[in-house]
Amino acid sequence: MGNVFDKTYGFISDVIHVNWLKTLYINFRMLPFIDAIRLPIIIWGRCQLALKGGKIVFAVPVKRGLLKIGYHYEIFSFKEPSQIKVHGTFTIKGEVWLGSSIKIFIEPNANLCMGELSSLGSCSSLVCSKSVVFSDYARVGSFSDISDSNYHYMKNLIDNSIFPYSKPILIGTRNYIGSRVALLPGTMTPDNITIGFGSVCNKDYRGIIPENSIMAGVPAKLVKKDIVRIFDFKKESVIRDFFLQSGEDVYYDNI
Repeated sequence: MGNVFDKTYGFISDVIHVNWLKTLYINFRMLPFIDAIRLPIIIWGRCQLALKGGKIVFAVPVKRGLLKIGYHYEIFSFKEPSQIKVHGTFTIKGEVWLGSSIKIFIEPNANLCMGELSSLGSCSSLVCSKSVVFSDYARVGSFSDISDSNYHYMKNLIDNSIFPYSKPILIGTRNYIGSRVALLPGTMTPDNITIGFGSVCNKDYRGIIPENSIMAGVPAKLVKKDIVRIFDFKKESVIRDFFLQSGEDVYYDNI
């Protein structure tokens, strides 16, 4: 009975708080009519979404609510408008959650790709000048910064070498990235990784950090192996109920 009530309340709350005027305007202004009538983009609160010569591409069958902007999936929400400026390509490969007051800038010829149930937490910023990829279930916490660009060229005064200021970013499958984390150019993470609060990531960690590990620090490094976040929402509910009702300190998973 409690689950039914929670789901009903959640549905009603979502319907009430959706910015329906903005949702309708964005869908019918920016998408082909055959896609727009399905309302794949749903907006909560205020949002400035502009296609500056860019495009939003749905790489999965179009349905309602594929791209949720300002979505209330976190504990807190914020009232500052979200800003999303698409000069390049924003590719949606599943249901995507964007928190409130986020800022996204996609440069011309750049591609931001977000997979199934990937998310960007509230008050986070993302700059994509070349390529940023969120794999499936890649979850980034609030107040984080992601940028595949250093914005300016730097010259080595010893040998006069100058390198590209942008390097692609790849966030692995089932990554859980805490709040206030910085992902800098060239960051690539293995699958099934947790990254701790306030960490700074700045290189390719694949082959260096094993899967099912926790990374943390400035710069980020391995702090614990053989541990993984539970992404199954139903299982999380079962575990939460166990701790509330049993008073035990440990839950042992049989699977």
